[in-house]
Amino acid sequence: MFLVGVLVGETSIALARLRTDRTAPFSGRFSWSMFAGPITARCHHELAAADALGHPMALPLPVDNPALCALLRADVPARFAVVAPWFAPYADSDADVAHALDDVLSRYHRSLRRSFTLTSNLRCSSPGAIPFQRWARWTSR
Repeated sequence: MFLVGVLVGETSIALARLRTDRTAPFSGRFSWSMFAGPITARCHHELAAADALGHPMALPLPVDNPALCALLRADVPARFAVVAPWFAPYADSDADVAHALDDVLSRYHRSLRRSFTLTSNLRCSSPGAIPFQRWARWTSR
């Protein structure tokens, strides 16, 4: 009986996410297991930091937050696929992932209380979706 309930629940999730504006019948991020399924998009995330004069600088890494360090170092799709569920566990599109990532990076930038510019470039290619790219920049003076 439990198995029937799980199958009905998972099928309901799939039907709720059904969208006619997609080339695939459901999101490329959809997983049959909402607890263990990986995000299937291939995202490249590049971060750059510059000092107040615009010179490139090493990205300040927080020593007390290993999860945030892992996110800041996630520069290849395999690493990004590992950390993305931490900040966007139920994202249904690349734009949702970008929005959640922007929130984390904005809070990180504000928490440092230093004059520097943080630039983020996110490029994703999800199955059944148009390729996605966005640039974001946070500057403090």
